[in-house]
Formats: sequence, C-alpha cells, structure tokens
Amino acid sequence: MNTGFAKMRDRPALLARIAALFLAAVLAACAPQTAGPSGEAATLGTGWGEDRAAPARGLNLRRESNRPLGVAEIRYSASAASGRRMDGIELVPGAVGMRILRDNGRPWPMVETQTGPHLQGRSGERYQLEFTNHSATQTYEIVATVDGIDVVSGAAGNLANRGHVLRAGETIGITGYRKNAGEVAAFRFADPAQSYAAQSKAGSVANVGVIGVGVFALETPPHLRGAPPPASASAACGAGGPCAFPANAGARARAWPCGRSLTAPALSISASRSARLEAGFARPDAEVRSWRRSGDPQSRGPF
Repeated sequence: MNTGFAKMRDRPALLARIAALFLAAVLAACAPQTAGPSGEAATLGTGWGEDRAAPARGLNLRRESNRPLGVAEIRYSASAASGRRMDGIELVPGAVGMRILRDNGRPWPMVETQTGPHLQGRSGERYQLEFTNHSATQTYEIVATVDGIDVVSGAAGNLANRGHVLRAGETIGITGYRKNAGEVAAFRFADPAQSYAAQSKAGSVANVGVIGVGVFALETPPHLRGAPPPASASAACGAGGPCAFPANAGARARAWPCGRSLTAPALSISASRSARLEAGFARPDAEVRSWRRSGDPQSRGPF
C-alpha cells in the first residue's frame, strides 16, 4: 500500500521530466541547421554554368589612379547568419552601389556580420552581380572576382586586372565568367569540388565562398570629373578565410565600411559595360578596355 502511494506521488515529477525532454527535442528540431559536424555542408562554391549571350567590345580608358576607391568582400555559404538584413551595399559611399540578384531578378538578401556581408546561397541556383553608378559625371571601373577568380580573364584575382566600365547614371550586370567576346558561363552555386575555382589552374578550392569587388575611378574630361570620397582605416586581404584577390594577399590595405581596400600593385584598366536590364537580368552591350600597359598581368582573354 505504501509502495503504490509513493509511485503515485512521484508520477507528476516523472511527467514533468518527460514534458521537458519532449520540449527540448522540439526546439532542437526547429533550430536552423547551418552545417554538418565538419562544416562541409555549409560550404558553397560557384560553378561554370550554362552559356549566356553577353556581347562585348574593347574600350580604351585609363584609371585616374591605381589606388582603389573601395574594395569589398562578400562571403557566401549554404548556412544562415544572424545580423542586420540588407539588399545591397555601398562600394563607394553615395556613388557606387552593389546588389546580388536571384534568377528571377530580385535582390538576394545579405546579412551584415562582424566579418562583413554574408549571403546564404543554395546549390544549383543562378545569380548575378549588379552595380549602379549614382554619380551624374564620374565613370568607374569594377574589378570583380568570384571564388578568387577574375570574372573577365579567368586569372587569379588581382586588383591590377582590367574590369567592367560603369558609366555615370548606369546599371550593369555581370552574369557569369567571361568565355569570349560574346558569351559568359553563368554563375551557379555549386558544391566546392564542382566549382570553377576547383577546376581551374588559376584557382583554389581554399578560396571558394567569396565574391570580391574593387572600384576605381576612370579618366573623364576635366569638366566632368567628380571628387572621390575620402579613405579610412586599415586591414589585410586573406586574414583568415577565402581571399577574393589572391594576387594582392601581401599588399598593404585600408579598410572601408563595406569591406576592404587594397593598394593595387600596378596600373592596368579594363572593362565591360551594360546599360539595361531585361527579364530581370542585365543584357550586356559591353565595352571592355583594350588598352594595355607594359606589364599588364592580364595577358589572356578576348580583349
């Protein structure tokens, strides 16, 4: 009789423990799964996607200076990150903005983290880089890399490489790695082993998961020149994690609110231009700089 009474008295405590364990299991199941035990599940690269029409032609322009106005690195992976949501970033405050667009042409949200902007991608999905020049007078050059690979030449990312021309008041889209003067290979998130960086002699799987952008002012007639924004602080490329511009890893750098700013080792300009967006994606009517200076590291490519 006493034993049965004791069991009945302990029953509420037992039920409470069972309820607590059930609640813990539910919360664990609802928590975001960002990576496997080794972190490999969260890692993404960018593959060499399908061919996309992107006609381009050479354009003879020079930089005002071999010092970039701003350099940004955007990290991406399959995992979620916590922080302030944003649809784009300022590469040059008040002058040049950047967004990453989904396959449907809508902005792909990013999150501001302690290490900079982060984007949660999804394997197999296509994306593009979009740049807008808010200046009414100044023309800029955009040197872009994906996974440490220059998007124009296919060489290792280097701020001395030639980039895309962004004219005053225009918006351009970079939809893939350039193959020739008429086509690009679309950007598609992929497993690191299937990324272009892993397949290319100029790349490294160690640099997958980062998009890099450098902005330079291009020479324009004196009466059209705008004043570049002031610089600030200091940092270094490749200080942990993938490097967007491997060739500049040892260069002195200056930090910017949106990323990193590096001193380019040599003057060497380029660029591809597009002015209109159709069906969500920019259709480049591109102009890529054909002028080269002696010692230009970009010796390959159709321009």
